[in-house]
Amino acid sequence: MRISLFPDLAIENWKSMDRYAHRLRAWLPLVADQCEIRWARVEPSQWLDRYLRIPYFKRVLNDRFYSRYVVYPRAARAFQGDINHVLDHSYGHLLRVLDPERTIVTVHDLYPFHLMDEPARTLRQLGRARLLRWVMEYALRARWLIVNSAWTRWELMQRTGYPASHISVIHMGVDDIFFQPIDEATVREYRRSLAVPSSAALVLHVGTCDRRKNIPSLLRAIERLVTEMGVDAYMLQIGGRFTSDQERFIDRLGLNGRIRQRSRVSMRELICAYRAADVLLLPSTYEGFGMPTLEAMAAGTPVVASDIGAFREIVGDAGLFVPPTDPERQAEVVASLLEDAPLRARLIERGRARAIRFSWAETARKTFAVYRRLHAGDA
Repeated sequence: MRISLFPDLAIENWKSMDRYAHRLRAWLPLVADQCEIRWARVEPSQWLDRYLRIPYFKRVLNDRFYSRYVVYPRAARAFQGDINHVLDHSYGHLLRVLDPERTIVTVHDLYPFHLMDEPARTLRQLGRARLLRWVMEYALRARWLIVNSAWTRWELMQRTGYPASHISVIHMGVDDIFFQPIDEATVREYRRSLAVPSSAALVLHVGTCDRRKNIPSLLRAIERLVTEMGVDAYMLQIGGRFTSDQERFIDRLGLNGRIRQRSRVSMRELICAYRAADVLLLPSTYEGFGMPTLEAMAAGTPVVASDIGAFREIVGDAGLFVPPTDPERQAEVVASLLEDAPLRARLIERGRARAIRFSWAETARKTFAVYRRLHAGDA
């Protein structure tokens, strides 16, 4: 059996999607005995950026857009296998050229549907909604869907007519390196590099700064910790870039001296950040899985997360939950966690025990079982 994997283009730089794709690529050969695993390597086009110097075209018809919707489908047509696996629903449009009867799509979340629900007030928003609808319509033509959480499966069944019998819930895994200890000297040095006092509380946020990550609520919670509760708190944001509005909000709250941001970090620095932090705070309004919660639990960092379906499923009783739009409550829960050493210890113990249940080997094994079922014609 030839299995063709279709990852995101590297220029997207979507960390969680890349992690999922590369871990499957690494683990599938260990469970897919005597199968040929093929990886679609598509080089992005550069001709638009090189030859079109008109600002409008460089902004709208840029190389990422052209490569995603024109170059990649052309390459995918000739790369089909006995089983095709599109590893991210954002590339559902590849089913324009792939045989849907032997194609699987991993749907990581249904956020595109939430964006489509919003009223389009500008031409850009209207264009985005139509493009998302077009991509998702193709994704839903696949013979089988894999989702990362039961929450996403439930939402998919509520929003579409896709048959439940052809949706498999397969959780993502967590890398073993997150469980490995780091010496205290390295952690202290990392905090010094951030200019965070050793006696201060460090609140960590990992992910993008997109709207659904609820950055304003996060910032208000930090402001309340500092000004109303007297906590000497700092915040480290990893993986995103603050928008200009968010930067102005930070300035208005008087938090400039207490916010640190690292947009791109190595795996080593990410692990150091988890170990250096006193708590991971994720007040997202929507998630399909929540990889940072899993990484934090593995690393021994207590988790405070929004009371939403995906977080409840992944974190279970190993974390604390807060209303996503209530920064006062978020601050209260974080403050109580910082003051309650026995509670911290319990959450760390539960978190590590829970995280160890999420392995990439199991992700690969369950994914290959779907391949075999589809290839045998049982679907």
